Amino acid sequence: MGWGITVNGRAVACSGALLAAFALSGCEPVDQGAPSATVPAAPAAVTAADAAAAPSTNDTSAGTSTPSTAPAAPSSAAPAAPPTSAPPSADAAGSPTSGSKKAAAAAAGGGAAYAVVSVIDGDTIRVSINGRREKVRLIGLDAPESKKPGVQVQCFAQKAASKMQSLVQSRSVRLAADPTQADRDRYGRLLRHVYTLDGRSVAAVLIRGGYARDYTYAAPYAGQADYRAAQQQAQSTHAGLWGACGGFPAEVPFAAAPAPDPKPKASATPTKKAAPRTPVKAAEPAKPQGSCDIKGNINDEGEKIYHVPGQQFYDKTKISPSKGERMFCSESDARDAGWRKAKV
Repeated sequence: MGWGITVNGRAVACSGALLAAFALSGCEPVDQGAPSATVPAAPAAVTAADAAAAPSTNDTSAGTSTPSTAPAAPSSAAPAAPPTSAPPSADAAGSPTSGSKKAAAAAAGGGAAYAVVSVIDGDTIRVSINGRREKVRLIGLDAPESKKPGVQVQCFAQKAASKMQSLVQSRSVRLAADPTQADRDRYGRLLRHVYTLDGRSVAAVLIRGGYARDYTYAAPYAGQADYRAAQQQAQSTHAGLWGACGGFPAEVPFAAAPAPDPKPKASATPTKKAAPRTPVKAAEPAKPQGSCDIKGNINDEGEKIYHVPGQQFYDKTKISPSKGERMFCSESDARDAGWRKAKV
């Protein structure tokens, strides 16, 4: 008697090489008189999974080679712990973090850069892609409305749009699709994560500054935990709209104009002529909080100059958003975006 294992009805002697190469265990007494086969030692790089799929020694008694797999006995070793990763987080500058790692890596790691043609509002921009202008709605971001049909301009909408302009207007950005979201929304706009060329998430910067809030449409998006943490930080410090507007502003529709009086029917008997009605003036749309009346002009030489109310050429200056010109809410916003003040 000796120690071995039985493979395909044949006794195979146990050896250190056999056990190490094929991860076999459970040797037991076998009859040494029985024919045995020698299993060659496997190369050191062979794993237990490879060994389980390897063919057995040829059966010389039948004159043919019969593949077989030697079953591995259960091991008493504890299973390897799964790899762990740090929870998603976002730094103070709004840099992409582990919550949206794939999208950030694709965007900040040298992907294609697209020129921003214009800023529509605080959560939508227009970019040039292969010569075609596309509206891009930022994933996970909702800013106060400034151009929604039938809705008054919301509190902090102009400041949110101005902040977006300071981040991306007349610059290039990188775009990243999110497999958890649709390619386009119901208005035909591309849905993308947007990053500056230095790798910052534009949405995270806006949310952390209190210019916008986290927005989840149908399914959680990549980086949702980071955006929500940024929003909690903004709320706790009453940053931006959380302090100026007392929370995210509600949509207020425009007041409907009064319906005209129906034409009176002719009467056989003369009637006293009714006094004319004084038309009721429709309510004017509410002006956004904060004065965004600084004009950012671009002259024929491409120089960016801003004019404030009271300056000599303020009234004559016309703003054309299609040329990259825009309004600013403060002189600091204008300077941060690359404009200088007019001399007169």
